[in-house]
Formats: sequence, structure tokens, C-alpha cells
Amino acid sequence: MPAPLEGAGMSSTQPGSSPQGTQGELVEFRLHGIGKHAEWSALGRPSLLDPPPPATTHRFGVEDPAVRVALPPTLSTRPVYLMNWSRTSSHWGNTVSKLWYVATPYTLVNVARNMRSRPDPDPVTGRPGASRALRALEMVGTHTTGMLLTGLTLVWLAALVETLGRLRPMAPVVRNGWWGPVVVLTVLVLLLGTVYARKHESRIATSAPTLLMHVLTLVATAGLLLLQPSHLLMRAEAPPSVLQPLWSPAPTDVVRAWCTTSEASTDTCLVATTTGEPFLWFFDPLATASLAALAVVSVIALAHYVAGMRSRSPNVTGAGLALAVAMVTFLGFASALRVALEFLVHYLNIFLAGGQAEPFTRLVMPPYWGSVTQETGTQFTSNTLPLYGVAGLLVLVATFAVLSQVAKRRMPASDAHPNRLVVAARARHHLVRNLPTTLAPALLISALVTVGAWALLYSAVTADSPRLHELIIFLLHLTYAAAFLVFLLHRYIGPLDEILGKLADVVGFWPAEHHVFAGISYRTRVVQELDRWMQSLTVNGSVLVAHSQGSVIAAWALAQNRIPQRKVHLVTCGSPLDTLYATFFPAAFTTELRGRLVAAVDGRWRNHWRRSDAIASPCAGCVDNVELPDAPATGRPSGHNNYWNDPEHVQGIDRWLEGVAPAARAQG
Repeated sequence: MPAPLEGAGMSSTQPGSSPQGTQGELVEFRLHGIGKHAEWSALGRPSLLDPPPPATTHRFGVEDPAVRVALPPTLSTRPVYLMNWSRTSSHWGNTVSKLWYVATPYTLVNVARNMRSRPDPDPVTGRPGASRALRALEMVGTHTTGMLLTGLTLVWLAALVETLGRLRPMAPVVRNGWWGPVVVLTVLVLLLGTVYARKHESRIATSAPTLLMHVLTLVATAGLLLLQPSHLLMRAEAPPSVLQPLWSPAPTDVVRAWCTTSEASTDTCLVATTTGEPFLWFFDPLATASLAALAVVSVIALAHYVAGMRSRSPNVTGAGLALAVAMVTFLGFASALRVALEFLVHYLNIFLAGGQAEPFTRLVMPPYWGSVTQETGTQFTSNTLPLYGVAGLLVLVATFAVLSQVAKRRMPASDAHPNRLVVAARARHHLVRNLPTTLAPALLISALVTVGAWALLYSAVTADSPRLHELIIFLLHLTYAAAFLVFLLHRYIGPLDEILGKLADVVGFWPAEHHVFAGISYRTRVVQELDRWMQSLTVNGSVLVAHSQGSVIAAWALAQNRIPQRKVHLVTCGSPLDTLYATFFPAAFTTELRGRLVAAVDGRWRNHWRRSDAIASPCAGCVDNVELPDAPATGRPSGHNNYWNDPEHVQGIDRWLEGVAPAARAQG
């Protein structure tokens, strides 16, 4: 609910009523950007004053850190309403919020599909539409990645349940032949039930064909697991392409295998068979399916990269990046969760003094054969997937940090400034504005370095070095502990909660249309509430002031004619409409949508931006783009924040409305 500004002749109101003392008065309606916001954050932050010289020496030094004096934010001369839409995707509670973050990989697939190219020519710019081959690549690549994630969801959930079977008290149960099939079928029913529930959720816009694709994927995955159980072995004398499926025998019939004839010790054999024949290699669905899916998505991302380069379409390159990040994120999180659970089971078994159970009736997990420090082969490789994901993320961040330094060196002379912080902020601004040309080379460099880092990590994982393995397991413990803390306690870690909240606000703009497990979007709900409150509280000539992601919401609402009964003035500040949305979502943020936006406000649109703001820029279609000065001689530049209490911003709106508001009100 919007919060009215106190001290300006206003009181709390409900829809359909008017504030006391403001009947028919022009009002200002503010919409904040991404991140976690308090009810009053759209007023701006107070400016802290430097302390005066102390009369006496204070035991804390020159000032008491618990006592500060500040100037209030610059206030508008009009009544102001503040609409808080932060965390609309997780207002049901902490548990649902965490599930929303777990759905991030599926949500990224949904975002990638919304990054598709425009199919028809642009009537304004004359740019031709995407070719049929490019549109086919975008559609097939996105849906393939989505279905792979859906299938892997069943595989990894089954692995989680089977990991619990390693508890000593579970041994009598998991030794029965029905344990593996029951696990897979139970997980299948749970996932199908989730699909059914989301189909009847009004905020889910997934189409019937997409739902059917994912249902068939789940059923097919379960069928493959039941028909081709985990113990897929390759005979040493058979060609490498021939795999022999093998059901796990009863424990009484076990003869150890995966050993040479001269190495039949119990410590070196992994897989049980009744034949005792030597085998060359061991396969299990958990590692095989995960690595195969990663390979397929890597090819899809590479195809997007090449297509984006050839068509000069940064949205295609960005979609490939989103799909790759979705798969790596899923595998890293799933592996971290499973191995963290396995560590817990291992320590519980030590506590119970019962040792480890050794069941041989699994469909997903390979047989357990010793302590966590003895794992080798594909299982240990799959357990280290979180380290691969962290390495890839660090390389990507480092690549853009280097590009920011390059952008700083290539800035025009007009952006030179004695304050290094201002120069750094302007370099980030140029980096983002030049993403259409710099994204592809940056991703190529990042991909090459990532592959090199992964090769080094793989060589370390597979090296015959117990000390190195102990170090890797120690790093895994740290990784899983950090993931556990992030997942459970992120709301209590301010900076981390802010980062995760901003990520959710960015990717949550798009309705869950293209993946059945994507996070629920906030866009429809916020647009409906914005429409309802503005219809109730504003009059002709009122002004809607929207910052950052709020400007995207406002533009979408106005362009969709959601506020038709009011002649509203629009002021955007720190807006990513051109730098991000028009660039990476050309099929949604078209020139026609921009035209409808301009028509909805009768051209009464003013845009404020700064050169120290990384994502803001002049907006096409806006005839009143105003650059706000932001170059302090010392200290931090305002950058993307602090528009609300910038006197140039507030007073600029006042001066602008003096000329345009009377005419708009007269038309009403």
C-alpha cells in the first residue's frame, strides 16, 4: 500500500478516498527500483552532517558514533505517495521466499526465452526481423535447456532421497529391491503434483504445450531410470560404445567387480555383479546425465554466441549466457545440497557408531564404498561441481572487472575528473552502454579462461594425491557451509540479502511462461496495484516518478493502457529502459511499445540520468532527457542512487510541471 507523506496535510487513506485537505490537488506518486526498501525509502536518505569541533575530548574520539545529526531529504511541494513493491515475489513468508531463490535456474530459462529476437521488421528503425533459423535456435535452445533441467530435477531429487538411505537405520529398507523404484516413482508423483498445482495458479502463465513437454520429460526420465538402472557398465572386451545395463543383485549374491583379475580386494571394488567379469569403466545416471546436460547446454550457448555475433544481436548472446548460467547454477546447487546431506549422514553414522550401510539397490546413486575421503571416479567428480560453478562465476566477475578498467582508459576526455571515484563510476556507465559491442568478446574471454580453470580443477580432483584430495574436501566443506548459511540466513546478512533481492527483482519481471518451475513474477500484481492506487489518489496533471526498475514497471503499465483515465506526467530517473531492456528484450520492449508510452502521457515524459549512473541513459522517445550533475570534488558520486533527495532532481520536476501541468489539467 502506498504510504502518504506526513506533515503535508495528509493522512492514511484507502482506495476510493482522498487525502484530507488535498481534494483535487495534484499529487506525486513515487515508484522505487530494485532491492529491499522500507516504506519511506523513496523519500531519499538524509544527509549526515560533519560533526563540529568537540568542546571536550570524547572517549570515542572527535565524535560519538551513536549520535548523528542529519538534514532531511529534499521534499516536494506536492503531496507525495510512496508505493513499496519490494519483495512482492516472496511476501507469503520466509519458506516460500527460499523456494523462489531455489527456482532461479528455471527462472533464468524463462528470462532467456523473453530475450528472443523480434520476428518482424521494426517499422521505425527499419531493422529487419530475425531470420527463421535464428528464431528456431532461440526456441529450440531454450526449451531444450528447460527440459534438461526438468529431467535433472527428478534425477537429483531421487539422489537426495537415496543419500538418506545411507543412514544406518535405513539399511534394512534400502537393501530391498523395491527401494530404488519406489524412490523414483515417489519423486515423479511429487513433481507431477507440483506441475498440476502450478497449472491452476493464476499467477502462472505457462502454456499448455510447455506444460505437456515438461510432463513428458518427467515421465520419460523416470522410465529411463527404471529401465536403465544406475549400474551401467562397459565390458573391457566390448567396443567403447556398447553399454551393458545391470540390475543390482541381492547382497547374498555379491561378487566384487570393477577390478582387474589381479586386484580383487574389497577396498578397490566399486560395483557388485554376479559374474565377476572385469569391466573397463563405471557409469551412473547422476554424473552421466549431469555432465551430458552440461555439454549439450554448452553447445547451445556456443551456438547462441555465434548467431549473436553474426546477426549483431546482443540479446541472442545474452540468452546463451543465461542458459549456461542456469545449468551451471543448478548443478552446483544440487551437488552442494546432496553432498552436504551426505556429510551430515556420514557424521550421524559415526555418532550412531554403526558404520556405513552398503545397499546395492539404487537407481541414481552409485554404491557407497568407504569414507568421504575415498570417493573416486565419476562420483567424486560430480561432488565437486560446486567448485566448478564458483570458479566460473569468479572468472566472469573478474572479466567484467578487467573490462571496466579498459573502459576507464578509453573514456572520452570530457569524462575526465580529478575524483577517482567519479572516473570509476563513469567507466562503469560506458561499459554498460557499450554492452552491445563488448558483451560477445567478454564472454569469449571468460569462456576460455573458465575452461582453463576447470581443466586445472579437474586435474587436481583426479590427481593421485591424498593431501590434495583432503584440501579439496576441506574446500567443499567450506562451500557447503557457505551455501547453507546463504540459503537459511541471507535475510540476516544485509549486503547479501540486498544482492539476492535485486537479482530476484530483475529476473522476476517476466511472467512464468516458458518453464513450469520458474519463479512467480511480480509484474502483473504491481501493475494492477499501481493502476488501482493511481486511479484512486491522482487527478489530471499528477506526476508518476519512477526510479530504476520502477521506471520499467511504469513504462509497461502506461504502454499497456493500464491507467487510461488520468493524464499523468511521467518522470523516470536512473532508467534501464534503453541500456538493458530495449537492448536485451527487443521482442517485448519494441519501438511500438515506446510509441504507446509516449502517446499515453501525451509526450509529458521527463528522464533524469547521470554519467556516474551505470545503467541510466537518455531514453529514446523522451523529448526531455536531462543529465543531472554529479561530479563531487571529493567523496562518492551519487551514481544510480540518491535521485530522491537530489535538489536538481526534485526542483527540476517542480520547474517542469509549472509549464506542463496546467495544460494537462485543463484538458481534463
